[in-house]
Amino acid sequence: MSQTTERSIRTAVRHVAIALLPELHSIGEGMVVHLGEEMPEMSHPGTLGLARTACHANSKLLLEALSRGVPPEELTPSTEVVLATRASVQYGVNHDNVMRGYRLGTAYWCKRWAQAVEKHCTDASLAVPVTSYGITFLFAWLEVASTRLGAEFRDETERQAREGSLAWAAYVRSALTSEDLDAREASLRLGYDLGGHHVALVLSHYRSGDHTALDSTAFEIAAAVSRLKPLVVRVDVDTTWCWIPSRAAL
Repeated sequence: MSQTTERSIRTAVRHVAIALLPELHSIGEGMVVHLGEEMPEMSHPGTLGLARTACHANSKLLLEALSRGVPPEELTPSTEVVLATRASVQYGVNHDNVMRGYRLGTAYWCKRWAQAVEKHCTDASLAVPVTSYGITFLFAWLEVASTRLGAEFRDETERQAREGSLAWAAYVRSALTSEDLDAREASLRLGYDLGGHHVALVLSHYRSGDHTALDSTAFEIAAAVSRLKPLVVRVDVDTTWCWIPSRAAL
């Protein structure tokens, strides 16, 4: 491809992108409708609201990049999109659904881009390469978004898990030290019968840098001792407590 032809394609891409600017809101809303039709699990108002935020913010980012000739690898998801991705964890949206939403959104954008090229590309000989350019750009952006937002999703999932573990450990500590503990209520909350006898274990990493999964180890030991469900509590990154029901005091 000659430099002249390449410049003509890029100029036509910018022309189509600029012509699409008045349709920006329509593209964002159309993407939301498309996601709702393809993913009924997104119908919860809160989840749909997060999707709408991401659809509009991403559409604005993409259209501005196409109109200015910014390559997809230089794009960064906006703060709005990052926050919406993190908030989706709180609504129970799993990682696979977030990524599926981005694939569906990209497919919708490709359709709108092809329609825009047909409508606004005045040189018929450039229609195919301009369409191809836009689609290649959009799928490159999908790769960027999947990597960066996937990391945000995992970080938020881990953060919430840590906070949940800390809250759980704090409740167990209070149960251990309480002088007026309602054993029945505590048993229901813990999902573990506090009556009877128990074998108590403290598992910890042997040395710094040890990454043994202490929770899994605790469950393996408990299964070897009793068929009853143990109570396993992660105290911190290097310590796990475990109680195993026992038929008699040891």
